[in-house]
Amino acid sequence: MNREIPRLCLINPPHSYLKNPDAQAPLGLLYVGAAAEQAGFPVFFRNLSSIQNIHEAEIPTAEVYGVTGTVLDLPRVEEVCKILHERFSGCKTIVGGPITLSKTKINRRHVDSLIFGEGEEIIVKLLNEWPFIQPSYAASRIQDLDSLPLPARHLLAGKLGGSVFAGGKQYFGEQSTVISTSRGCPCACTFCASPSIWGRKIIYRSAESVIAEMQQVIREYGVRQFRFSDDNLTCDAKALKALCTFLEGQEIAWRASIRVLPNKIEMFEMMKRAGCVEVCFGIESGDPDVLRALQKGASVNDNRTAIVNAKKAGLAVRILFMIGTPGQTKQTVQRNIDFFESVKEHYDSIALTNFTPLPGCAIAENPAEHGCVPCDPWNLSDFNLCLYGPEGMNQWRNFILPEGMTNEEMTAAKKAMIRYVILTGKSNEG
Repeated sequence: MNREIPRLCLINPPHSYLKNPDAQAPLGLLYVGAAAEQAGFPVFFRNLSSIQNIHEAEIPTAEVYGVTGTVLDLPRVEEVCKILHERFSGCKTIVGGPITLSKTKINRRHVDSLIFGEGEEIIVKLLNEWPFIQPSYAASRIQDLDSLPLPARHLLAGKLGGSVFAGGKQYFGEQSTVISTSRGCPCACTFCASPSIWGRKIIYRSAESVIAEMQQVIREYGVRQFRFSDDNLTCDAKALKALCTFLEGQEIAWRASIRVLPNKIEMFEMMKRAGCVEVCFGIESGDPDVLRALQKGASVNDNRTAIVNAKKAGLAVRILFMIGTPGQTKQTVQRNIDFFESVKEHYDSIALTNFTPLPGCAIAENPAEHGCVPCDPWNLSDFNLCLYGPEGMNQWRNFILPEGMTNEEMTAAKKAMIRYVILTGKSNEG
């Protein structure tokens, strides 16, 4: 392969653990692809998200292959890179995204380079250095997100994504797409790896830039359904108001995952007028002890107020909830049930997840500091957050035990919580 200009092929790896693997497009890869194209490099894309047998996947010839993923994707990412080296002699494989937080776990035999941080500027540097690429690259934070080209959605060959709304609800056809208005989060939740990725600094795009992207999606693909993938869309009141002012009156439907603060009904009403149809709250627990252990910076009453006010404003409400966390006691399940009963008329679905110590989060880095002990060994192949997968209900294991709880007690607590959520008839199976 002695081309003067290397070809880049971006690969979204298989997600065999997801029930709906093609619901959302890999936004990070599309940004990287757009940056490479803008710099004059040929770019291909392969979405293997729903592929069962990687060896049967059709992959174009390229000089450089870029693969992304999280720690949950580690075995599949390594397998993809191995197949690429076997199939395309002399190619270079690069791996980036949150999976690099697990750098000590990655088998480097078939990974030529790791990309730490945002990839848009790094991919251009790497391609210009090809074939003499470095073992790793570390990116500085991009300060002006408006300077980036819009995501290269044309690489998806017209299929942007399926429904992103609870219950598979559709407002404007079957397709949707993911969009981001900012990067980063100022919060320090102990179960989240965002501080390790972004350093607790949030950087915003302008409302004009976001609107230009949405208009492009509507104009070129006819898609009017969006999911905002921001860590916290409502963190900055001024930025949110500017965005909603631009969106008001547009024929669109969108959802966002947000914190419970701020939670005034006027904010939710503004979002509703701007096309928001659904919000997902990171409630996590109805137990104040757990909320303190997770450093959520919100109370049980804050959680309740957010749910009630969002529903009063006419929004569908999805609750994101965890079990098996630090701070949990023998009273936690009943406290959770009491909380759900207090808002049972005000939410539409519950996404119950199993606490998993993802690399980069504070609890994974120092369990003892957060009042728990790890259940050894931590096998990444056992990591599974979701209650449901392609084969039905997943089997959960315990990864940590809070002080004062046994393994048997934790297992029983999870089963009790699962039973209750299923009995509500509002368990999110997506």
